Amino acid sequence: MKRLYIFFILIPLAFACDDSEDSRCISGEVLGYDGCQGVSLINVDEQYDIGDSLTFQQEIYANAIQVPGELTVGRGFFRIRNFKSGDERPDEKFFCLSIYIPFDIPAYTVLSRSDSGCR
Repeated sequence: MKRLYIFFILIPLAFACDDSEDSRCISGEVLGYDGCQGVSLINVDEQYDIGDSLTFQQEIYANAIQVPGELTVGRGFFRIRNFKSGDERPDEKFFCLSIYIPFDIPAYTVLSRSDSGCR
């Protein structure tokens, strides 16, 4: 009976969600920062098919995503997870026109960034 009790206690723990379980490592290039939305734009390398097409500063990018916060422009490796409604976005710092249209690309949260790969 004791084994059966332990079994029923451990089963829910085995299926519990953890942020680290749904994270993945990608590589790409930070294109820039959009102050109206408080997001950085990343063009993800083509082997990771997670983004959508984006036109940014007269350039077309085929696999772009947005992440909250301001990241330094340049290449890197990023540990990301899907953006969740509880994730914070920085306060808007710039005056934005009322006709401003947000980017219609997938949103993720960066957990870490590295120049040499994900850990």
